Amino acid sequence: MNKTALKQFPVFHTDAEAEEFVATADLSEYDMSGFIPWDLAMNSPENEAYVLVPKDLVAAARAEAAARGVAFSEVVREALETSLRK
Repeated sequence: MNKTALKQFPVFHTDAEAEEFVATADLSEYDMSGFIPWDLAMNSPENEAYVLVPKDLVAAARAEAAARGVAFSEVVREALETSLRK
């Protein structure tokens, strides 16, 4: 499919919405050019994890880190921990 015909990703307001979308959508039909690879490897090859994250979300996490005077990785870790401990 050529890039001009690719669909834009919808905005999700809940994890359930995102999970339903990923479970049912053909992701090859969507424009992923606004996403960037995000290396969560924690400097260890056996713990490699790559996640596609929208640029605006990365920018928001970097801004939060700067505002709090902490490392970007700390904000990301806290966000993951908070989300997974629900």
